[in-house]
Amino acid sequence: MFSRTVLSILGILSLSWIVYVTINIAAGSVVPSPENVFTTTDQSIVVVHNTKEIDYDQEAFHFLQETPFYIQLLSKQERIQHFYFSTSREIVVLERSKPWTFDIIQKYFTKLGIGSNLKHSKEVKLTNDWKIKYHDHFLVLFKGEFKPSEQSILDWKFADRKASASIVSKNNSAYQIENCYFISTNNVKYISVGNHHRLPLVDDQDVFQDIVPSDFKHYEFYETNYLKLIQKINSPLYEWLDQGLIVLETKLGKCIITDFKAGQNPIAVIAPLLDENVDLTTDKRVTLTNFTLPFPQFKPGKYHLEVFNGRAFISSNPQVINSIIGNYETGNTLAQSSIKRFQLFSETPKKCSYRLIDSKEHLTKSYLEKSIHTVIQTLDAESEEVEENLISQLAPLRLDGSILQIIPIQGSQQLYVVTNTGTVYYISNERILWSKVLNETLIGEPVLIPGSNQLAVQSSSNLHLFNSGGAEAEGFPIAMNQLSATPYHYIWKGEGALAVINGANLELITLRGKRVGSVSIGNNSSDNTPVCIQAIKGELIANVVVNGNWNRYNVKRKQKLKSIPVGEGEWYFVKNNNQVSAVGLSKKQFVRFADNGKKGVLIGNVSKILRRTSTADQELFFLSQQQRIFVVNGTGGLVAQFETRVTNISDVYLSKNRSGKTLVGILDGIANNSYIYTLNGNELSKQQFEGSSKLVLHKRGDNSLVLVSESNNYLVRYPLNY
Repeated sequence: MFSRTVLSILGILSLSWIVYVTINIAAGSVVPSPENVFTTTDQSIVVVHNTKEIDYDQEAFHFLQETPFYIQLLSKQERIQHFYFSTSREIVVLERSKPWTFDIIQKYFTKLGIGSNLKHSKEVKLTNDWKIKYHDHFLVLFKGEFKPSEQSILDWKFADRKASASIVSKNNSAYQIENCYFISTNNVKYISVGNHHRLPLVDDQDVFQDIVPSDFKHYEFYETNYLKLIQKINSPLYEWLDQGLIVLETKLGKCIITDFKAGQNPIAVIAPLLDENVDLTTDKRVTLTNFTLPFPQFKPGKYHLEVFNGRAFISSNPQVINSIIGNYETGNTLAQSSIKRFQLFSETPKKCSYRLIDSKEHLTKSYLEKSIHTVIQTLDAESEEVEENLISQLAPLRLDGSILQIIPIQGSQQLYVVTNTGTVYYISNERILWSKVLNETLIGEPVLIPGSNQLAVQSSSNLHLFNSGGAEAEGFPIAMNQLSATPYHYIWKGEGALAVINGANLELITLRGKRVGSVSIGNNSSDNTPVCIQAIKGELIANVVVNGNWNRYNVKRKQKLKSIPVGEGEWYFVKNNNQVSAVGLSKKQFVRFADNGKKGVLIGNVSKILRRTSTADQELFFLSQQQRIFVVNGTGGLVAQFETRVTNISDVYLSKNRSGKTLVGILDGIANNSYIYTLNGNELSKQQFEGSSKLVLHKRGDNSLVLVSESNNYLVRYPLNY
């Protein structure tokens, strides 16, 4: 009897285990990995191994900037070692150092501001319409349906996981891997693995530097065997080429310069194409008609060829040849320009199969056995002035978290900084004067009180007002029920006060901590609810935008005076001569509503409002439209508009330098670098200042201008010598 009972129990347990395993196998029958995720429908795949080393402005990685979701993913490591992105499908693989779990997935996407809900144990649906399948170390993000491939498109072992990134590209029907190594901020090496044959490597400096003008615009070197490999056009050049040729562009035009084999005479080689009157023993320059060159950009036609000092020069414009030889004769060549030659060649391979140099980059290709090595060095267009334009930096100051706000006190050496940990810092010159840890979640933006250098800071349940000495003003902090929105500072009867939204009420509080009025506005306000106070006929009028309506209240009488529908959007109030208007971004249009309800569209197709700043005489709004910036004042006037080279503008700031010229600082949200422009769109030098998150221009007491930003929880500051 006992044995039968034991057997029954074991049978039940076995059946339960089989059912459990069956369910889990069914749920997770697809074990995602790069081998079965990517198929022949993927034209190319980009694998990011080290997010901090990638230059996302480079062509191969630029598509990552165009999808906000991809930018979000790359911004949070969370033990993710490798990111796999298809360039032709909405599918991503995240490879983690430790196995994925549903709890880890929820926490990860919560940090990205994306919700998730459980579908079953191996599939998750996100609130941004993406879906997830995961198993062990791999997680697949996709839209629509995920159908795994039965066969891998390539051998993934050739992807070097220690590289900065790997690029998988389709060449006809086969795929190849190119591993990318970001050696420094301006130097990248690519290694392509495949069935490549080794080609001779040539030191083109040694062959051509004595003939290349130092002020050339574009330079391309082709080793002879490499040229024959990529350009199969029949050309007489192949008969005399020895080590190779260069395609050179100068101010006057383009020219091909070749070497030639010992004992060869290029003019004799092309003799069948020449006029019978040409003397092959004496003539050094000839004219060719319908001459074919091994480059598509050089169309068959009339060319001039000259043999000089062991080289052959070919150009459609004889003046180009004359100019190059003239530079040689006067010593204006790379061989004589040691500084420029060092700047151009010191950080790249000496010998190569191909080399390209222009104002932006220096690229080389070297064909080795089974691999191609490509090195790209980013060049400074004004590299000869580097020593005069060294970027100086004030001592970085370590903070206890990432920066929420930088609030400079213009015209002084001081500034406030508030971090995401709820700490307020007061900084002067090279040191932190004091800091206050609030241990509270901050609400809205801190507000600097003009003239007093006090800072109003809100948490959800307290209103703080700090003096520059570090103490809170008399009567502060003030406990509140539920603060939201940013405080609004105004002057009433000669005394400063703050308007705050506390729960369903708008409350007026003096800078001495005294409540002097309130009015009910409803309970649908948020952190970005705009507030404005104006005085009309001796009474205070409160302006608030809630639920798409601009509501006006008489605070003393506690009554709503008017409601103007403005629609959902990002709204601000502008007060000019005591007249209030609502300005903001709604449905990608930057619009302005007057207090009579009249609407005017100021600019259409706006991506976002980057920043609102207040100067002594006007309000300014900075708007982005892809790489274009618009500067608009509070009354709707267009102050400036200009193009930038930044594709993901995350912050912008305006200030004037010592000479009164208006400068604009622009922060690249992908590269985490700032650049300085003038208000008419001219970029000042090519300097880039490392920093992320926030950017301000701080004009100090001595009229010097300092760019302030953040880098890995450090406050970084760069004096600007413009």
